[in-house]
Amino acid sequence: MRMVKHLKILEQSESKRKEIATGYSFPILFMIGFMIGVMLFVGGLGNGACNAAGNSQEIRVGSELDFPPYAFVDESGQVTGFSVELIKAVTNAMGLSIKISTGSWDTMWNSLVSGQLDVLPIVAKLPERQRLVDFSLPHTETYDAFFVRKGDSPIPSIAATRGKAIVVMRSDAAHHELLERNFQGNLILVDTIPAGLSLISSGKHDAFLCSKLIGTMILKKHGLTGLTAGPTIPDYKRTFSFAVKKGDKELLEKLNQGLLIIKTNGEYDRIYDKWLSFDDPWRKAQKYLLPVIITVIAITVIAGFWLATLQLLVRKRTRELAEKNKMLHCAYDDLEARVQERTVELAQSNQLLQAEITERKHAEEKIQASLLEKETMLKEIHHRVKNNLQVISSLLGLQSGYLQDEQSRKVFQESQDRVRIMANIHTMLYQSEDLARVDFSGFIRDLVGRLQQSYGMAESPVEVHTNIADVSLTIETSIPCGLILNELVSNALKHAFPGGRRGEVNISMATAGDRFVLKVQDNGIGFPASVDFENPRSMGLELVNLLVGQMNGMIDLQVEGGAIFTITFPETSKGD
Repeated sequence: MRMVKHLKILEQSESKRKEIATGYSFPILFMIGFMIGVMLFVGGLGNGACNAAGNSQEIRVGSELDFPPYAFVDESGQVTGFSVELIKAVTNAMGLSIKISTGSWDTMWNSLVSGQLDVLPIVAKLPERQRLVDFSLPHTETYDAFFVRKGDSPIPSIAATRGKAIVVMRSDAAHHELLERNFQGNLILVDTIPAGLSLISSGKHDAFLCSKLIGTMILKKHGLTGLTAGPTIPDYKRTFSFAVKKGDKELLEKLNQGLLIIKTNGEYDRIYDKWLSFDDPWRKAQKYLLPVIITVIAITVIAGFWLATLQLLVRKRTRELAEKNKMLHCAYDDLEARVQERTVELAQSNQLLQAEITERKHAEEKIQASLLEKETMLKEIHHRVKNNLQVISSLLGLQSGYLQDEQSRKVFQESQDRVRIMANIHTMLYQSEDLARVDFSGFIRDLVGRLQQSYGMAESPVEVHTNIADVSLTIETSIPCGLILNELVSNALKHAFPGGRRGEVNISMATAGDRFVLKVQDNGIGFPASVDFENPRSMGLELVNLLVGQMNGMIDLQVEGGAIFTITFPETSKGD
């Protein structure tokens, strides 16, 4: 509060005088200081350091507790930050020893004003403060902004705070600036920036005024949410310098020289890049600016040359395209005539094709009708054969009763057994007439056994191999599929006598996706290469082709050391 009293009695004329006396811009001061620093660094750096080393007095430095990234206490309890490393580098360059103490900003400021501290490394240089302390050359700049709750209107300037409750850190530059500009509102003072931001976050008061950079970093560090920074205010900026005890000209000169030295030898840039460059996009971009400018100029020159060349090429290409366009028009007219001619030819070909398709359909219908007639005939033959076989079996049974000779009775009995087998086979062939579910696996085994007995092949030189043990296929069909199997297996058994060699018949069944494949193969005499299922020479094969087609299946014949019949059909097939 003592500082506030000092500010209240400050005379306007004194403030104006001080402002004029220290009103040099930052770039001019930096250039003058840079030249002095180069001279010191080249000529008298050693002497300055030796003279300073002769002064054994320890410099008392004050630092804030929570003012990142400029000054704060880290998790291990060590004082660190940009201003701490900066003052250490400057005093080390001048051979000075220091002792750093920490506290709130208000405590540190009042300690410096009262002479309990020798220097504060990060102080905003304001006209009203120059009456109380002395300032070194400036080392950094930053700008202030009002932090408000998300959803509230941003505050763009101090004039826009009339009638509002504004929170600031006690004795901070923002505090002094508000007092200097006759702030018309309710002023709330806190000891630290986190405390001020927490008040706004909790819903109290209207806004908190501080450095936009520092406030943003503290929000992130402390996990404060619900706040947003407004635009940087135009009323003032913070030009940070070293502040020394009033009247200590010797220490002030040493700090200025040390600051120029570290700016000259690159130490300042290292410290700045470590703590501040990530929040200063312009500074990070400066080192890339010259190469970018050179690149842009080079690209501009190249682009200009390229555009001029391109214009010449475009004119030339335009002329060529105009000539080719004429040629294309001529070609197009010729092509259109050819297309019209070809269209007429295709229309005539299409008419011929349609006529041929119609003829084929008529032929297929005739063949289909013929096959249906043959199927009906075969069924009729089957029934008659079955009835006749039953009659023959009955007669053989009656006659065998009158025979006294054992050999004759045996012959009659064998004949009766074969007739009975034939009757059973014919019964099997048509057992699916009434939409039954046919177990192909069991059917094939039974059919092979009965056919071998019927042909007297039980001990014949024909070996029959079946590979259907792992496939249990059951299909639903109204087609007498027994006729298909009987025809193919009978054909294989009858022709599996390859010139005295031992005959062999292989029957296999396997799955192929959602379809089943039945294969019947023999090593007999085979078929002529001209056999075609669409124009078959055998009534049996013609019937097989018809029935497989009605089951939505396909049949294929290969002649390779015998005959190989392959039938592919869906698992469930309902015939027409």
